[in-house]
Amino acid sequence: MKQTSTESVSIGLYPDGIYELSGLIQSALDQEITCLPEREVSEQGTRYPTDGASMRAFLEVFFTRHLFQVQNSLMGYVASPDFNRAISSGSFRILDIGSGPAVASLALIDVIHRMSSGAVPGTQQQGDSPRITHALNDTSAICLETGRHMVVACSRNTSMMKVECREQTLTQEVYPQRGQNETCTYTYYDCLYAPRAAFVGSALQLHHSQMRQLH
Repeated sequence: MKQTSTESVSIGLYPDGIYELSGLIQSALDQEITCLPEREVSEQGTRYPTDGASMRAFLEVFFTRHLFQVQNSLMGYVASPDFNRAISSGSFRILDIGSGPAVASLALIDVIHRMSSGAVPGTQQQGDSPRITHALNDTSAICLETGRHMVVACSRNTSMMKVECREQTLTQEVYPQRGQNETCTYTYYDCLYAPRAAFVGSALQLHHSQMRQLH
């Protein structure tokens, strides 16, 4: 990919200033919404989903807005030499901690997919598409399940990604401490678009080790 400006990236992603989900993301979103139960949900439940119905409400009300907000916040990075070098190297790594239903990850995946497809002039990928290593990490089971489903749905609709998903369990000390030797155990998924399990595992361990040292 050639280096490009923030303005040209924005124009390429949102022609005429119109924000519209790509077919890749819209398909994954529609598929997930259809699979989730529907019932009346409170405003709090819509903002912070805890089950299938509240997740459906979140996806219907907030997903698209949040995805475009993330993409806008990434414009400077996407137009930077660092991003260009990472994509040109053929290997791109995403570690999404506190991922929720993978909105930020899907936002970046969408940008990479559009740019690799030539949606932004001068950015069409030459040769093989980049291999993306991606990990979702969150304490919410419904968020992880939804994010994993949507990531896998995207992978089925583009040759850019190949996904393997594994469920992991992590136990760590609670901070701030409320009792002696109190720990918290939670589950996360790592979704690997390339065979780099060692990197993902070591990165997560390093992150949590650093967090414990800071506290």
